[in-house]
Amino acid sequence: MTKHSYSVTVDLRSIKTWGKAFKHVASLIRSGVMNEHGFAALKGLTDVRFRNWSIAIRFKTADNRDEFCREIRRVLRPSVVDRIVLKPTTPRRGLSQPIRFLQAS
Repeated sequence: MTKHSYSVTVDLRSIKTWGKAFKHVASLIRSGVMNEHGFAALKGLTDVRFRNWSIAIRFKTADNRDEFCREIRRVLRPSVVDRIVLKPTTPRRGLSQPIRFLQAS
């Protein structure tokens, strides 16, 4: 398994409407995840998951992470970019495997 030592936290919970803006932003994030990690990484990245949780996306290098954030900001309108949160983080070392597909209660 490859080490991913960089990540970005994407939080779309500040977009209050379920309209087209939210769906387009979520689709854009999913497209970036698919380009970075492949089609299998999209399992569980539904609109409901984006609506209720913040999502962490892992990257191998800081350049990949910065390019992902830069391209998202370039494509979206500045008013939409101000409402979403793209926070560069580092994965927690205590977790050897990413936790995926948690059942929300």
